[in-house]
Amino acid sequence: MRKILILMGRYYPGFKDGGPVRTMINVTESLREFDFYIMCNDRDRGDTEPYKDIKVNDWNKVLNSSVFYVSPGGFSQEAIKKAAEGKDVVYVCGCYDDYAIKTFKLKKKKQIDCPVIVASMGNFADSAFKRKGLKKRAFVFLMKLFGYFKGITWSVTSEYEMKDVKKRLGKNTPCIIAEDLPRKVKDSYAPKTKEKGKAKGLFLSRICAHKNLDFALTALKDVKADIEYDIYGPIQEQEYLDYCLDLAKMLPANIKCEYKGVADSENIDKVFEKYDFFTFPSKSENYGHVVFEALSSGCVPIISDRTPWGKMGLVEDGVGYILPIDKTEGFTKAIEEIAELDDKESQLLRKKAHEKAVELGEKSLKETGYRMIFG
Repeated sequence: MRKILILMGRYYPGFKDGGPVRTMINVTESLREFDFYIMCNDRDRGDTEPYKDIKVNDWNKVLNSSVFYVSPGGFSQEAIKKAAEGKDVVYVCGCYDDYAIKTFKLKKKKQIDCPVIVASMGNFADSAFKRKGLKKRAFVFLMKLFGYFKGITWSVTSEYEMKDVKKRLGKNTPCIIAEDLPRKVKDSYAPKTKEKGKAKGLFLSRICAHKNLDFALTALKDVKADIEYDIYGPIQEQEYLDYCLDLAKMLPANIKCEYKGVADSENIDKVFEKYDFFTFPSKSENYGHVVFEALSSGCVPIISDRTPWGKMGLVEDGVGYILPIDKTEGFTKAIEEIAELDDKESQLLRKKAHEKAVELGEKSLKETGYRMIFG
């Protein structure tokens, strides 16, 4: 059995990083033909205390992996070098973190013998360089100048992401496409009754400007149907949440909106099952696990056209909406269409959404590029 070392900022039971944590949980739980070892920080983003009931600076058995929880400042070159000994592949999540830079240096000095694969995680997209662009360009320039990217293969989720990597790092940069693996779909989902002219919807993601919650709230402002709309997610930008809650207070009387805090990531299906639609007007996504999780629970996704989901047949199969986010009218209309469904129509749509998730999950596992990366 091939041994794979994964270096990442946070892992289970952390959840505040959203997609990256869920991606690696899904990968390690799905590909059981590999022996996974994970090094990560001993606490979630922004927390001052380590996770409960773990051994710090030691190996723990967690889900389907062995996990080494590193105390603050413990991601040393020596620790990484030791963890990489005897491994067949070192897989690094992202390129900006200290553990990534130290891995690049170890690889250059030939102190890591096995292949090093780095997940680009959307870091080279034009949209990513709009924030701290000068600093990021300087980082890339210096890393290339000193040869730290030589001998590195990049893990990307799509042809588009591969083009971004090659644009920044060079046209001959080796890349392997491995689309994110979704969570395993349950055989059934809980039924939900619905009254014509009414609907329950939600937003579920990190609370930050990039996820575009204010856009969803603006779209709701013009909806005429009776809507209950709940907001879930860890607060990444408090000022942005305050702004969105001010917008929510200005919604008309037919829209009831409430912030519900952080959803239980391990029982996310039970959250989605309570709702008829899910709005996700994100400004960009490498994948978007929450879209899949909504589908698998029978909750209809209404999402932006800036994710990979446009090629997955949601619109063609009538189980979701993929819309531009330059104007809110499309989201408003989609919400009203969902609200106008009667109970029978809604039940049929929920069934079709769940079936689509099953189809996509089976296809994704069968065709995954992670086997090429780890094999």
